[in-house]
Amino acid sequence: MADELCPPDFNSLDRLPFFVKTPNQRDQIGDYQDGFVPNPSCQAPELYRWIGKLMGAAFRSDESFTLSFPPFVWKQLLGTRVTWAQDYITVDHRIVEVI
Repeated sequence: MADELCPPDFNSLDRLPFFVKTPNQRDQIGDYQDGFVPNPSCQAPELYRWIGKLMGAAFRSDESFTLSFPPFVWKQLLGTRVTWAQDYITVDHRIVEVI
């Protein structure tokens, strides 16, 4: 199921609209080049709650449910403080260097 949410092949027909590749992955630069972030164009934001329930169920049942999020996303999910230079660089290395 994780491959449908965060497909390794962007052109996959099984691709769901919830997550998109990070600029680091797209441009093959920086760290966390395998990461995904929530899709800002997603037309069903209420379904992210459903994905959260899947994550919780997998955790409680000791099942593997790997979603490749950079630290920037994980920290926001946990309510931890994020910083531009240390955390957003795991999403878009190039833009952090420019700004």
